[in-house]
Amino acid sequence: MKKLFWLVAGIGVGLVAAKQIEKNPKAKAAYDDATDRLMSLVEAFAEGYEAEVEVKKPAVKRPVARKTDK
Repeated sequence: MKKLFWLVAGIGVGLVAAKQIEKNPKAKAAYDDATDRLMSLVEAFAEGYEAEVEVKKPAVKRPVARKTDK
């Protein structure tokens, strides 16, 4: 029951905060700026992860050409 209370309280506070942000243009600009920065951070992490995956790929082994005795 206690967890349900905190869930409902969190949703309520979030709704009130969202309404206040929509009313205040400075707060909305700050929210949009924070969102843009967060998205660029997420993109940087994704690019870094992809680069690390490329580096850690195993090398392709080529078959060794054997010399024949004549």
